[in-house]
Amino acid sequence: MRYPWELLRDRHGWLVDRFAIGRQVITESGSAPRWSSNNRQGPLRLLVVAPSITGTGSELVGAGSLEGFHVADCFARLLDRLPGVIDPSNYKKHVDQPVTVEEFRSLLRSRKYDIVHFAGHGRYDPVEPERSCWMFTDGPFYAFELQQTLANAEVRPWLIYGSACEGAQDGGAQQSYHDGVYGMATAALSQGVAAYVGPLWKISDTDAKNLAAAFYEALLIRRTSLGEALALARRSVRDGVRSPI
Repeated sequence: MRYPWELLRDRHGWLVDRFAIGRQVITESGSAPRWSSNNRQGPLRLLVVAPSITGTGSELVGAGSLEGFHVADCFARLLDRLPGVIDPSNYKKHVDQPVTVEEFRSLLRSRKYDIVHFAGHGRYDPVEPERSCWMFTDGPFYAFELQQTLANAEVRPWLIYGSACEGAQDGGAQQSYHDGVYGMATAALSQGVAAYVGPLWKISDTDAKNLAAAFYEALLIRRTSLGEALALARRSVRDGVRSPI
């Protein structure tokens, strides 16, 4: 498949507006990865991370803070709206504050979060896709490190939402559409994370925060499927509809 399905349309309009579609990752063995079988039972544990990046005049400074605060506020409101569904004692936010790579790896390994939302800057490396990364306070967190960290985690997250520029690019023209472990998305999915959401292209801060809020509203309040939640979120951003959370 040469073209992202998000850009496909027929005489009735964009396919993404009518169908809730996702991608299946095929590993080097030629099979789809198995979802983790040790998912924790009970209320959802949520984590929001939007690391502060130091420097003067850097495009990375403040990246993700607007979305991070917005998503954190949405989750805080959901604690009141969904008693018993979200675990208030295990809702953590690390927004616009220093977060190192090792601190984030420790959170993934030991805290048993169900949903992890990263908002910040990311980079896709078409030459060495396993060195695609998210940026933290002390530097890059690479796709191969994400894969290794999840492999050693006590419980894998059910969903990782990687809201970073190029955060879901996965091989491009240089790789077959479903081959291998390339980029952050496949690194997560290959280790038992059930779903990964992230942009293929750059997205404005305003659209990113509104998309995330609409997605979580559909997923956690309306109880839609992941595909339906993302489709509804896309339409709400396109039509300028504000999420109730």
